[in-house]
Amino acid sequence: AGADLGGMTFDSMGNCRNFIRIAHAPFEAIERLPKGVIAAVNGYAIGFGTEIALACDLVLASDKARFGLREMNHGLVPAVTITRGIDMIGRRRVAWMAYTSDDLSAEDAREYGFVNKVVTHESLVDEYTALAQRVAKRAPLAVAATKWTLNKFAGGHYREGENLMPAVFAR
Repeated sequence: AGADLGGMTFDSMGNCRNFIRIAHAPFEAIERLPKGVIAAVNGYAIGFGTEIALACDLVLASDKARFGLREMNHGLVPAVTITRGIDMIGRRRVAWMAYTSDDLSAEDAREYGFVNKVVTHESLVDEYTALAQRVAKRAPLAVAATKWTLNKFAGGHYREGENLMPAVFAR
């Protein structure tokens, strides 16, 4: 669902930056992978869970899924969402999620443009499997070129978040 935000402490800015870089590496890897990545969310995706889904190309969610950002409750910021998320779901939506820490239902997340499709909890695996098979039939070079174009600014966004976080953790 996410990290233990209350327990995060660092003895130096360098260690904090290294941690943030390591934490961002999986998100960036998902976006750089030359294949389509589909998230199938069947429960709570809070904090990093929300951000992992954000990094994926397509997101299916069961009607029981919940998304949220709780970082500000702990004096932190959701670095991936406030940098990458603006391109993906928009400034006002990111601001709402970050400032309020309100959970989004699967339908709310779909309305935000964060989730592509909401399905019943019972049909999530079947829907995911059908979508994955459909995407797998696409020409690999076309998928890679499309994905590169869609995510070409990702690296700059991740570096922005990495530069921001040490100052926040140093509070």
